[in-house]
Amino acid sequence: TSEGTLYTKNSNFGNPLLSDTTDQKKSGNASIISNIFDITYVEPLTKKFRLEMEYELFNTVNDQERKTFNAINGQYTELDSNYSNIFTTKKIQNRIGTSLIYEYKKHFLVTGIYVRNVQIENSNEISLNTINQNVNSILPRVRYRYKISQNKRLQFGYNTSSRQPSINQLQPVNDNSNPNRLVLGNPDLLPSYTHRTNVSYNSYKPI
Repeated sequence: TSEGTLYTKNSNFGNPLLSDTTDQKKSGNASIISNIFDITYVEPLTKKFRLEMEYELFNTVNDQERKTFNAINGQYTELDSNYSNIFTTKKIQNRIGTSLIYEYKKHFLVTGIYVRNVQIENSNEISLNTINQNVNSILPRVRYRYKISQNKRLQFGYNTSSRQPSINQLQPVNDNSNPNRLVLGNPDLLPSYTHRTNVSYNSYKPI
């Protein structure tokens, strides 16, 4: 829960008619409920290979309420619908993955892939509009480690990830906390997709 006031005065000396004053009281309330279920199974195939399988179910309900009141005769009594909204995001994520793991002497290699489905329901409680999204993602990953010696390692990794937009990015309400930079959420935003690679070399001297 948050509460505060916004007071700004913009003066236009060339055209006084364009001058304006903003005097508002703002309040916000947010809640999130999440549940997760995860199961992993590992099956040895040979002395060098093993297979890993994983399933994850994740669901979350995110509610956010923003209210802005304009000052009338010194009292904040007028609700400003341009800067007020009640927004709910519900997400259900199913993710299944498999990895093949090779480990022998100085070598350790993991190659795997996740397949993920995310169902999203974005509800605007003020306009009564609902936007449903169904997003599928394929997320491969590779990790290799070579043991050069007892105290030296060389590693390489590649993985992908997908991130859901935050409720602030989704909520279709103007944010004028900085009057010179107005921000408006977009409930149609889709998850982002990221590729990451890394190479590292580790060396240490035992005491």
